[in-house]
Amino acid sequence: MIAALALVGFAFAVRTTALRMLPDAAWARRAPRLGVLTWQAVTVAVPVSVVLAGLALAVPLLPAVTGDTTGILGACAFLLREHYETPGGIAAGVAGLAGALALSGRLAVSLAGELRVVRRLRARQRDGLALVSRTDLVPGAWVIEDHRAAIFCIPGHPAQVVVTTAALSVLTPEQRVLALAHEQAHLSGRHHLALTFAAAARRALPRSRLLAAAATEIATLVEMHADDRAVGCGERSDLAAALVKLAGGPRPEGVLAANGGPAVQRVQRLLATGPALPLRQRWSIQLGVAALSVAPLLIAAAPAIEAILRDYCSTALHT
Repeated sequence: MIAALALVGFAFAVRTTALRMLPDAAWARRAPRLGVLTWQAVTVAVPVSVVLAGLALAVPLLPAVTGDTTGILGACAFLLREHYETPGGIAAGVAGLAGALALSGRLAVSLAGELRVVRRLRARQRDGLALVSRTDLVPGAWVIEDHRAAIFCIPGHPAQVVVTTAALSVLTPEQRVLALAHEQAHLSGRHHLALTFAAAARRALPRSRLLAAAATEIATLVEMHADDRAVGCGERSDLAAALVKLAGGPRPEGVLAANGGPAVQRVQRLLATGPALPLRQRWSIQLGVAALSVAPLLIAAAPAIEAILRDYCSTALHT
């Protein structure tokens, strides 16, 4: 019972703290990749903690499942049941197991559905654009006729960067190089996976403020991370100017576009160069992310670890 309560309390504390401190956090704008990892750790830790809480309630059902309290497995299961015992007894165990299976199943189905939808959408877009594009104008990119200035990439196999003829006419050569580098950064960083997982979690639990905030923030931070990767090829002001020229362009569904995310924030960030995030602060955040990743498992396993450390199972076997 204590493990289940601790896990629920941990999930609530993480959710509350994340909603209060992470949205629009200044440090995340300075280190967007680290911000994405932090949001991902939070959005995994909370539902995993709830699932593990349900499983912790179901541990007392173990002897009934094994059907044997005299063998090795039965002796250890009996002792573990005592450590995880709840006042609700079998009813609490059944409810916890049902809740854990329902939540994990909903998340898994949502993720599988999201992956299937975006894969089909991107394949259809790729096949359609391949029929009307030219490959001899910009190395490594498809060029399509369109009066709207846009540069975007279609993740998948094969991944492809697409440029409209309007973008070629309005961008300078330097700006074009940076905009293309931005899209290549999306592909090499596999940003589409982070966006897909965030969208799937939000769809699975549409009323969750945490998952809604995570999806919005991750979409912003991956654009800023791609900006940071791209400016290694040129001037920050050139990329900012390219974003302004591409701001009104289309953003087809399922792709990552150079004009994605909050364009005004991205331009201001590129023009207002500031110091990098201190190394000590980076290490502190990384340590926090690691702690979030393992804490639910440690809390759930604490009673079992205690039993092992006290040699309960081996004592039972010897007797």
